[in-house]
Amino acid sequence: MTGMIIQARMGSTRLAEKMLRPFFNGKGIFETLLLRIKNAGLTLPVVVATTTNSDDDILQKIAQHHEIPVFRGSGQDVLDRFIRAGEHYQLEKIIRVCADNPLLDLTALKKQADAFLSSGADYWCYALSDKTPTIKTHYGFWAEGVTLAALQKTAQATQETQYHEHVTNYIYTHPTRFTMHYETIDSPLEQEKNMRFTVDTENDFLTVQKVFAGLYNNKTAITASAAIAYSKKYPEIIKRMQKEISNNKK
Repeated sequence: MTGMIIQARMGSTRLAEKMLRPFFNGKGIFETLLLRIKNAGLTLPVVVATTTNSDDDILQKIAQHHEIPVFRGSGQDVLDRFIRAGEHYQLEKIIRVCADNPLLDLTALKKQADAFLSSGADYWCYALSDKTPTIKTHYGFWAEGVTLAALQKTAQATQETQYHEHVTNYIYTHPTRFTMHYETIDSPLEQEKNMRFTVDTENDFLTVQKVFAGLYNNKTAITASAAIAYSKKYPEIIKRMQKEISNNKK
């Protein structure tokens, strides 16, 4: 079975409690993203994977309020948390979503879910033309597809901290050991490398909040192209993005 696992936690060091901080219509980033995904008409099951830390009790409460099941595991070994969540919910294929990305492109997500389900790939990602997975960029629009078997293989292959903190890092840095699929993003999108829509800092939060509200209030579908087009209207947004890209290397 294919399912989606949304990774979320409260313990951000760069922007404290960013998951709960009012983002849009009184809801935080986490709840905003949950509702977008829940209302997207996806057919695959959705699970939230958070930690056993007491600070994350509130994330479990929010998810369960919206009837989304929760798995709680290690705060440090995120790879292990995903493996255990996948095993618990019997997910052979996993679409991995990071809650730091409230502008997740749902059109691209639906395409990815369908394509990954029918593919033989261990790892399915949107990528730049040089096969750099978009998770290594600042865009924040796209998810990853990975098999439970590939995650288990990773856990058996290495105990290095970086590979257990970053769930798929080992896979895309050792591509010859896995079956890979790189779905190249459109060329106009790739040319906008000065854009940053993931939320790690105060400036990121303010930027993405403005873009999200602008698109939503104008009844514009929240896609990668729409977010970029909207942002280019505001020089102060671009300036803020460039500063954060410079300060937060991927």
